[in-house]
Amino acid sequence: MDTAACSTAVRGAVASIQPASLVDARAPDAPRPDAPAPGTLVPATCAFCGDDDGVPVAVGTNFADPADAASYLVLRCRRCHLFYLNPRPAPGRVRDGGAAAAERVRGWLRTRPRELPPGGDVLAMDGAAGAAAAGAYDVALFAGTLERYDDPITALVHARMALRSGGRVVVIAANAGGAAARLFAGRHWAGYDFPHGRFFFDARTLRAAASRAGLAVERLVVRYDGRCWAGSLEYLLADVGGPPHPADRVRATHPAARAALRALGAALDAAATLVGRGARLEATLRPSV
Repeated sequence: MDTAACSTAVRGAVASIQPASLVDARAPDAPRPDAPAPGTLVPATCAFCGDDDGVPVAVGTNFADPADAASYLVLRCRRCHLFYLNPRPAPGRVRDGGAAAAERVRGWLRTRPRELPPGGDVLAMDGAAGAAAAGAYDVALFAGTLERYDDPITALVHARMALRSGGRVVVIAANAGGAAARLFAGRHWAGYDFPHGRFFFDARTLRAAASRAGLAVERLVVRYDGRCWAGSLEYLLADVGGPPHPADRVRATHPAARAALRALGAALDAAATLVGRGARLEATLRPSV
């Protein structure tokens, strides 16, 4: 799905419960003349300290695209403990999470969140940071997209600058400290989303990212997300037998088997959430500067 289609999907998913306005934060396409070709992998560093001194924690593949034969490496910074992809695809437009991101936006709005005043304006941070007007929004929402930015700190700064007085930044992210992330850490955790995920946050590193962007954590909770478990289990099973590429086996998963995995994932993450190890983080951040 291209970015235009993803943008439409996000807006369409929230049409029936939309606040005064929901805007996608996107900048026009303007690739640099010297930019690497699409699909090129480039060296990456920790978003916090700028070092490339990491411990390998995962090697995976693109479970969604059988044409992608690359392997992807995730490191954990020795100094900052931030997980990051290295090398990673060349910088470019942020790919939003499509239908999954749309569902996260819809689910968040459905709860009638206290961060959003009646008739408030929401900025969906699912594109290139820096496109939004300053001081124009009540909420800047990262619905599973902060992980996809080449520079998540700058993205958070631009989200903060887009807020009106009293506004909040809300981050919904896969929990790299959750039970699913730990169990499937070597390759199959769905939160890696190879190769679209660039950085992966647990509660500690999400707090650190907020602080570096001039934001204070007002609330940080662990939420239920059985889909992460179901996806991880599906990726694990895809590595066993079948066609040459795991993505082919993911696509070939029988609907009944997929439904069973979703039910199992729901039960597993419900138990993990009870002990504070759920698959999703949700943070409310307020400007501290």
